[in-house]
Amino acid sequence: MMNTTEGHAGLRFQFKVLDGGEEPKRGKPSDVGWDLFARAIVDPLGGFGDDGRRCTVVDLSTPLDKRPTYILHPDSKSVAVGLGVAVSIPAGYAGFVKPRGGAVRFRQDGKIIRLVIANEGVPIDPGFTGEIWAEVVNVGENPFRIKYGSRFCQLVVVSALVGEAEIVSEFSGSKQFLNLRGRMANGSSGAIDPPSSPL
Repeated sequence: MMNTTEGHAGLRFQFKVLDGGEEPKRGKPSDVGWDLFARAIVDPLGGFGDDGRRCTVVDLSTPLDKRPTYILHPDSKSVAVGLGVAVSIPAGYAGFVKPRGGAVRFRQDGKIIRLVIANEGVPIDPGFTGEIWAEVVNVGENPFRIKYGSRFCQLVVVSALVGEAEIVSEFSGSKQFLNLRGRMANGSSGAIDPPSSPL
């Protein structure tokens, strides 16, 4: 099933709901994120099918009420969760899978759960039409039960400038500006003295 969505600035993109997936939802028309739902746990050792989707641990022919619950324990390896939808994003934009506000720290069975989406900084590029997935890490102290339809992340689509790069031996611009900040950490203001020895 294919649905087309339109944002406030006239941005239009399409969702394709895969077998066993649920249609993404927004709580309010002004929300920037679309809530996504767990379809299946992705087998980290599985290959890719003809449609580009990873193999899943859950057999989609199994009735919903009989599908297993996956237990993600604290300090265990991360697990990839297939989110049951693909998206077609136009050029000049990128998508990101982010945790929902209520999923960073919440209660499940009366216990505090804290999750991190490890791939939240990885862009979904225009042209990628495979299943969206989330790499989930339990950074809390209690086990987290991932069930079919669990809702803990969202898709955010943002503007992304695409420019042309040039390889140079020296940067153009102010030498004073470059000397002040050039050898320090990413995002440095240059407020402290740079290292005395070259890197």
